[in-house]
Amino acid sequence: MKSEEKRMKRWPRLGNLKLCHSSVKDFTKSPWFSPVVLGVYRGLAAFYLMSWWLYNMSVNMNKGKMFIYFTNLYFTTIAFYFAIGMNLSCITLMQRQDKRYGNEDENVERQSLALLADNCPFDQSKDFKISADKETATCEKVPRKEDELTKECADKLEPAIISPTISREEKSPKNTRKIKSSIEKEEEDIVSSFSGSSGRMRGGTTVCHQVYWLLYSISTNTSVLVAIGHWNDIFEEQSFYANVLTKEVVGMGLIVMETLICGIPVRMCHVVYPMLFTILYIIFTGIYYASGGTNIQGRSYVYRLLDYENINLWSGGILVLTVFVAQPLIQLAFYVVSVTRRCLADRVCRCRRRR
Repeated sequence: MKSEEKRMKRWPRLGNLKLCHSSVKDFTKSPWFSPVVLGVYRGLAAFYLMSWWLYNMSVNMNKGKMFIYFTNLYFTTIAFYFAIGMNLSCITLMQRQDKRYGNEDENVERQSLALLADNCPFDQSKDFKISADKETATCEKVPRKEDELTKECADKLEPAIISPTISREEKSPKNTRKIKSSIEKEEEDIVSSFSGSSGRMRGGTTVCHQVYWLLYSISTNTSVLVAIGHWNDIFEEQSFYANVLTKEVVGMGLIVMETLICGIPVRMCHVVYPMLFTILYIIFTGIYYASGGTNIQGRSYVYRLLDYENINLWSGGILVLTVFVAQPLIQLAFYVVSVTRRCLADRVCRCRRRR
């Protein structure tokens, strides 16, 4: 809880507006499930959403008016969010698998050296050379003077005569935690290396993770707005119900579930990104109206709420409340969910350690 209080004190700082995070493994880990489960979930969500996104692209290709609608812009952000998340999860799993195979090869070589040292025909008090690879192992005497047998040579022989079995000290909880922390640090380097060293930013966050985090911040907030607009008939979609339901309701359910099972951080200051997204869209609709643009039905407005020919105090007030009241409250709700998730995960980890 003390760590959460420190985070609460830090979040009003302007520096937190940046898309930088100290631990990139939070983007591809789950406090409740293994990374495989999270990767499968993201893969299924990405396949479902991208299929509907491609359908909408094909339907609106001839009309060329897909991206004048707020729902389609939001649906694009959430579809690509899950697509990028699926790729990040797959890359992390593949790198972990490669590292596991590499550790197995090292263990095989170590066991070969230990076995060879035990059965070496030469006197171990004198200098001898052992070598091993994945297939063969050799032991040969090296003609060297006795005074050249230094501490360096003794250090080289020491790992060869150690048994590959784990000692009691290595089994202690303290050493286990050290090994686990080193493995997690290596996993962070693996995920960070996805965009290359040239794309690494402050705090170890790469450009790919920054884009991914930006899409998440926009998708979570606007998904709730779109769902509220769906139930209040603000978006007059002329499409069959399954398509409308996917874009305006199912997307919100998927991103909320992602927030619950994923370790991706949520910052209160990041509310500026969905707010800017909404403000820019309102400005775009004004420019689109001034240039004589129409919607698919040939009307001079995209949505009835943004009918600039019949603008009134009610519609203007709704827009202002949406941007400056509703969106900060939605961000606060997701932030509370994130803090609750982190506290529960820490408590579960402490209970497991006690057992």
